[in-house]
Amino acid sequence: MSCAKKPVRAEIITPEGVFEGWNDCDAPQPICPRAGNMVRDDYELCITVCKQPDHAEMVALDAAVKAGASLDGAICRVWHWRCCQQCAKELEMHGVSIECMEVRHEPV
Repeated sequence: MSCAKKPVRAEIITPEGVFEGWNDCDAPQPICPRAGNMVRDDYELCITVCKQPDHAEMVALDAAVKAGASLDGAICRVWHWRCCQQCAKELEMHGVSIECMEVRHEPV
């Protein structure tokens, strides 16, 4: 099941195909434990409370790497208004550019 706050999909487009990832949780909560949290990137609660294995971008990247896809010049489309710094850094290290497919709808 996906995140209570915002289900996020990411897809990495390579010459070998499209690799998809979601921000699924192993222990989904009815209300996001980060709701109202003033620390914008406090994703520790996603891991400790919701048991989220990883962000959608990293799930897609892992699938592409495991398939042996060519990542240099690949595109990661994220259905969110932003990509966190950690995911952006990891994608860029693999030569993958990022396209955020949504405009911002939520407060900072």
